[in-house]
Amino acid sequence: MGSIHEVDRHGKALVDGHKYKSYEDTSFTAGDSPVEYDVNTDLGYPARDGYIVCDGAGNITVNISHDGTNYGDDITLKAYDVLDLKPLNVSKIMMTWVSNSSYRILVC
Repeated sequence: MGSIHEVDRHGKALVDGHKYKSYEDTSFTAGDSPVEYDVNTDLGYPARDGYIVCDGAGNITVNISHDGTNYGDDITLKAYDVLDLKPLNVSKIMMTWVSNSSYRILVC
């Protein structure tokens, strides 16, 4: 992941010349689940870089959609795991509760 060096014409920060979007939940519980993030809509294009961090003691299941409709296999993030999104084409992200935890997502 690059660093923030510039802003676009609307004053939004750019990472290595690209827009970015962050999502987080500092107290992810069963009542919050599942949650879907529409990266393609938020950025205006599918993300090709970023990460998902499981910050809490519990587990979270992540699913990635490359086309906005179909999701791939479950990816389980355990406490303090980091999922690198760089090699993926990410249109949507689905986060599903397994046990109480928290997470941060950055996509660009």
